[in-house]
Amino acid sequence: MQKTINKELLHSLSGYRNLIEAKWYRRPAKVQYEGHGLSVPLQPLGVWSDGKQLFVDWLQPWKHKGMTPRQLDILYTLHRHRFLIGSYFDAEFRCVEFQVPENEDSRKLNLEFGTFSELSDDELGQELKKLLAAIEVASKVPRKPKVRKADEDQPDLPFSP
Repeated sequence: MQKTINKELLHSLSGYRNLIEAKWYRRPAKVQYEGHGLSVPLQPLGVWSDGKQLFVDWLQPWKHKGMTPRQLDILYTLHRHRFLIGSYFDAEFRCVEFQVPENEDSRKLNLEFGTFSELSDDELGQELKKLLAAIEVASKVPRKPKVRKADEDQPDLPFSP
C-alpha cells in the first residue's frame, strides 16, 4: 500500500523526530508475517536508539480513527513473532498516532507503548480468521472505478508511440 503521505502528517512526523533524542534512526526493510492462512506485510516507520534503548516505531496515520487496544495487541503480536526478534528482541514497540482530537482542527501526537499484550497463537488465529473472512467479503464487493480530478498532480511524462 503505497500512498502519498499528506503534508500535515509529514509536518507532524518532523515534530516527532525533533521530540525524540535519537542517536540514529533508520527505516527497516519490510518483512512478512505468514501464518493462519494469511501473509501480512510489516514495515515499521523506523528503528532508532537513544544510546541506551532500542525502539521500533509503527506509524498509524489515520486522521480520524485510532486503533482499539485489541487491534494494537494484534499488531504487537505480529511484530513480536516476526520483527521483534534477534537484534530487536528487547526493543520497545511504540505506536505513533497523529489523530485530530474531537473538536480540534489539527493532528496531535498520541504515543502508545508498554501497554501491549502478546496474544496466544490460538487468540491470534481467531483474530486473523476474522480478518480473512472480512477480506473475502470485501473482495466480492464491486469496486467503483477511481475518477481522477483534473487538478490532481500528474507527472509530466513524455509520450512516444
